[in-house]
Amino acid sequence: MTILQKPNATVGQIVKDLEQIVEKKLGIFLEYSYDGDDMYVEGIKLRKDIAILETTGKKKRAVTAEDLLAMFRLLDVSLGVVIQYDWGMLNFEPF
Repeated sequence: MTILQKPNATVGQIVKDLEQIVEKKLGIFLEYSYDGDDMYVEGIKLRKDIAILETTGKKKRAVTAEDLLAMFRLLDVSLGVVIQYDWGMLNFEPF
């Protein structure tokens, strides 16, 4: 795995954003579209001092924003965050 760009987001930023999302609505899934595909976050993988948001095209495998927030709270706030899509890594912009 090669990260081609320095991550734009940190765990600390993501925690703050997720706290706002959870405060407004419980049970929400983080969904986005990439190249026309609906994608969901299913977890976090740690590699080479970065946090990688693992994604899936299957909603039943997705985690809620609350679950993701709990996972991120266990990590160092200064870690960079990227998002996985297929075999590549994309820069992740804070919400």
